[in-house]
Amino acid sequence: MEMIYKIDGVNFKDYGVYVSSSSGLLGALKVKSPLKVAWEDENGYSIDSEATPLWEARVIVLRCFMTASSSQEATARIKEFAGLFYKAGLRTLEVSVGEKSLAYEVLLAEFSDVYSVFKQGDVVATFTLKLEEPSPHL
Repeated sequence: MEMIYKIDGVNFKDYGVYVSSSSGLLGALKVKSPLKVAWEDENGYSIDSEATPLWEARVIVLRCFMTASSSQEATARIKEFAGLFYKAGLRTLEVSVGEKSLAYEVLLAEFSDVYSVFKQGDVVATFTLKLEEPSPHL
């Protein structure tokens, strides 16, 4: 089945952008270190062992590509696509497979450099989106 990626309800494919691979969508989150207090007159440190575990921000990496008939077209379409992320506040990333869907409230951490390869008259542009979900849910 095909995975569908949307940002604020807009399908990546509307911009001719496809995701070749992703990481961080599923799997364990990194546990935040508990509050530590190092007493000068005791060995090691003390922690609140009764505290509920808290999580680091979720990092999602999407490796993307698109094809275009010229480098000018690729540049214009990528710039338009990037505009979906260059806004204040959190964006909603939705990833769907069939009837199942996952949603993440994310912000753009990095939009990598675009690399282009010319193949049989077309341009294949690749780039990576690094997104962060500041308040992840399990």
